[in-house]
Amino acid sequence: MKFKIDYFLLHIVPLLSLDGLNGAPFVFATTTTTTSRKMIYVEQEEVVVCHGGATDESCSAQQKVNLYTQHTPPPSAQESSQCKLYVAESSIPNAGLGLYSSSSVPLAAGSYLDVSELVLTHIDLATNCKMSKLFSEEEAKQWKDVVETKVDNFDDLKCALYALQGECELNPAFMLNMCAKSCAIHSAGLDVKKGFIRMKDKRSECEAWAKVGECTNNSDFMMQSCPYSFVTEEYDILSDFDAFVKTWPLRNYYWDWEGMAVGIYNEASRAESIFVPGAGAIINSHAGLVNLLIGTHSLDNAGYHRSKDAGVAAYSNRHNMKFITEKDVPTGMELFTDYGEGYFLSRESMYGMVPFKDDYKKADKILQGFWEKKSVQRADDDNKAAALYTKTMNKVNDARTKAALPDSYELLKQAKYNETAMMSVPNVIRTTHWLEENGMCVDLLRAGTSTVPQAGRGAFATRSIMEGALITPMPLLRMGKDKLRRFKGMIEITPQLSVNYSFGHPKSSILLLPYAPVVNFVNNHLDKSKVNARIQWSTSKHHLKDWENDSVEDILNREHNGLMLELVATKNIEQGDEVFLDYGSRWDMAWKAYVENWSPPANSHDFQNVQELNANEIVRTIEELREKAYGYNVKTFCRLDVGLFFNDAYRRGGKVFFRWDDYYVDKDDKERDENRTIECAVERRYEDANKEGVYLYVVILTFHANNTKKELFLKDTPRWAIEFISDEFLDNAFRHAIDIADDIFPATWKDVND
Repeated sequence: MKFKIDYFLLHIVPLLSLDGLNGAPFVFATTTTTTSRKMIYVEQEEVVVCHGGATDESCSAQQKVNLYTQHTPPPSAQESSQCKLYVAESSIPNAGLGLYSSSSVPLAAGSYLDVSELVLTHIDLATNCKMSKLFSEEEAKQWKDVVETKVDNFDDLKCALYALQGECELNPAFMLNMCAKSCAIHSAGLDVKKGFIRMKDKRSECEAWAKVGECTNNSDFMMQSCPYSFVTEEYDILSDFDAFVKTWPLRNYYWDWEGMAVGIYNEASRAESIFVPGAGAIINSHAGLVNLLIGTHSLDNAGYHRSKDAGVAAYSNRHNMKFITEKDVPTGMELFTDYGEGYFLSRESMYGMVPFKDDYKKADKILQGFWEKKSVQRADDDNKAAALYTKTMNKVNDARTKAALPDSYELLKQAKYNETAMMSVPNVIRTTHWLEENGMCVDLLRAGTSTVPQAGRGAFATRSIMEGALITPMPLLRMGKDKLRRFKGMIEITPQLSVNYSFGHPKSSILLLPYAPVVNFVNNHLDKSKVNARIQWSTSKHHLKDWENDSVEDILNREHNGLMLELVATKNIEQGDEVFLDYGSRWDMAWKAYVENWSPPANSHDFQNVQELNANEIVRTIEELREKAYGYNVKTFCRLDVGLFFNDAYRRGGKVFFRWDDYYVDKDDKERDENRTIECAVERRYEDANKEGVYLYVVILTFHANNTKKELFLKDTPRWAIEFISDEFLDNAFRHAIDIADDIFPATWKDVND
């Protein structure tokens, strides 16, 4: 997987790369051919170039060309490929792979990419990390055997302290009745203090006291008043968590820790890390060249329900993530999306002063002014022009704007584009021939409802594929299995969902999560006669074969990626056929055993799929819910500018009625964070006086101020601004990695017992 980089500067940049060679500073010099000096003009907010160095008076309409929208690549081989999307080396140096459009015609603004991705959500990462540090897998099994059916009927902390003091032996009549769990832990020889991890400190000073040694100097007091700080200090858990965050494999992807980016913030209160593999992981960001917008995703279980289907929660029900072109995209151009300024501001120590969109615009105007200077036009040699450019650069005080400008006149003169954003990545538009020679086609699969029962969605061939042909490359993100463990209370449960989409081996601690468009939808088939694809190690330069001889520890600790599998057809595949892979005999046995022993989760019959509710035009009022309630899992949220609303509520004191239009948010705004959504209830609905058959709503919001709460009413709320959300996750759904066969799995990676 690649390190997401927003820009590339034509000077020394401190860069840490995942797919690149190392984390050292690097120097880049353009290798483009020298061109004549060009005049640039701003017309309708688009930068155009006048070829041949003509003056503004003599530049004809025929000479003016917008190089962004009308660039014609150099002559290439005949465009015979049907491929519309390629994965190839990014035009941003050291950024690893990028995604390129290779359609025979430019992509028009508003076009959808021919990809549909799923969303992987990681639950309770912070808590699970701490629990994983505290309990080895073997110890977690011991705790589960001891405490799974036992509870303390008295205060949990007091029971634990009594057990530590020997009260289970001294006062068994009371302890075995009131503190059965703590006594069972103590009697089994397990560390009772580890149970403190699920308790709360009673004093705000606890963490500070723990850091200055009070857990050792005053242990009895600390255990009684600061149990959580005591155990985290005793086992050095917090520093380990800091290390976990720094080494979390998804930490530098736009989606990670950004649940609101894909509308999950309120859907799952425990969602802490969001990841969109496929196109979502390959697409880079360049603030000055954003040409792709992030669409919304769908939420459904492909017609399955947790009350009767064992496969529910074994696959992601968040899918159909779409990507939409923001502007016309020339044939062969790399695709870029916008990670937002906050992404790079929070990583400034890593990236330096990243130019943003407005900085590139300012830089363009500076260059326009430079070329329009009479002194520059009269300069009879490059040395004089270079001195004038240096003088111009020295007058630029803003670091980000200066970073958007070429570092020297020589680089400026060599540039084949005239917008500074385009100058920063001179190879942003590739020829079809180059993509065919250096890239890998990634549009042979589309997502759809699988033909395999309980499998959710599958991958289908977009055109015929010959036996032995490459279906798609599968670059790999490396993850340690220990990073994906999950706990509920003190009990270890099934791991994170991403395990089901990862490749691995039972004798190895490494998991490999593939990322390329639609590859994560390729399913297993129990009937092996239906299998029509296999995996093999890639022979491309993006797979570093030497890594197959390295240790798991070395591979997991590397900052860049270097592993890639390939999905290859084992028989002729016709257009529309579902593509199947053999997940391995261990996976098959695990699935059959799971289905045989499966029973519906508690309350599952009362669970209601929110996608059905969100498709309904009518939202029930509080009065109607008394007669017919929604499922126990359903909550209602309203979309509005929450901060502005509560500021008004605070300023206006006694006012209780407000209008939704005053706190409007755009219907296409994808953010679902606490600034855009808030839990609400419907007081009443009424027909819109201006639109027959369309209803508006009065919703109730709860306002907390000065230790009191008050109900406020928001009138004229449109139906689309009311959403149903639900925590969709199950604790013990099926989990099993996809097996890599023994004959191709590197022996040096087998670092654990089966």
